[in-house]
Amino acid sequence: MDMQFYAGASLALFLAYSVKSSTGLGSALIAVPLLGLIMNFKDAVAFDMLFEAAAGILLISHCFKFVNWPVFLILSIGSFIGVPLGTEALKKFSVEFIGITIGVVAAGFGIMMLAVDTTCYKIPVKNKIAGLAAGFVGGVFKGMCGMGGPPVTAYCNYVFEDKATIRATLIAVFAVSSFQRLALYLKVGLVPEHLYLPFFALLPVFLIATFFGPKIFAIFNENTFRKTVAIIIVATGLLSIYKGLIK
Repeated sequence: MDMQFYAGASLALFLAYSVKSSTGLGSALIAVPLLGLIMNFKDAVAFDMLFEAAAGILLISHCFKFVNWPVFLILSIGSFIGVPLGTEALKKFSVEFIGITIGVVAAGFGIMMLAVDTTCYKIPVKNKIAGLAAGFVGGVFKGMCGMGGPPVTAYCNYVFEDKATIRATLIAVFAVSSFQRLALYLKVGLVPEHLYLPFFALLPVFLIATFFGPKIFAIFNENTFRKTVAIIIVATGLLSIYKGLIK
């Protein structure tokens, strides 16, 4: 790993975990496509997963009291079933296919953020089937490419109006799924040894983003912040598709 790698990875992690700690949005939507430009896509998924697990430990204690536990349970059950299927897909599919999938999911979600105001739509909290389905689909994509956020985020936005509840519930769901992924990835050999040194080397960047990112982004107007994040996600998604296609 050279200085160019560490510079690129630092930028990817800072952007991703500043957004995650500010909104609860899954970090992989930003980190994995950017990391995929400087490393193998499968390694990028595993590398971000290590930081996701660390983020779960750090963030859950700060938002514990705001979590909606019934919705958390519904989403987590679905996710628990889906993550092993996604992990198996990550193991079997080609690097190029994983890269294109990452790009499509990221770009699609970014476009949805730009085009649709999810706060305009609400569905009953008691709609457990929809919650289980969102958790399951999110779990499959979480296991496969780290991007389980879109269906889970959409469900929470449809159900809740309070931003603190949305953020806290997303952080809790993603934390549990990250711990499950960590165990499964280690079991099936999806975390190469060469990722451990850069993980520890980049922990300071991750910690700065997690603790100071929300303060930095607080100076931006909420609508401007949302659109900026969406544009970044679309751009990184398109770059992932391009890299996957030219291999």
